[in-house]
Amino acid sequence: MEFEDEDHPRSALRSTTLTQACLHSTEHRAQIACALEVSGFGGVALDDYDVWAFVAQE
Repeated sequence: MEFEDEDHPRSALRSTTLTQACLHSTEHRAQIACALEVSGFGGVALDDYDVWAFVAQE
């Protein structure tokens, strides 16, 4: 697939783009967990928010 990013037009496999989207969301989860811990809300267990925990709630 072809797309426009901040630098120039690019092309990538759809599987690569989907993988990047998944990894990007994981990056943000880690950033939020770090920000909470630095702010004194330590002990965030990221495993409580993974897909398996979500499915177990259904």
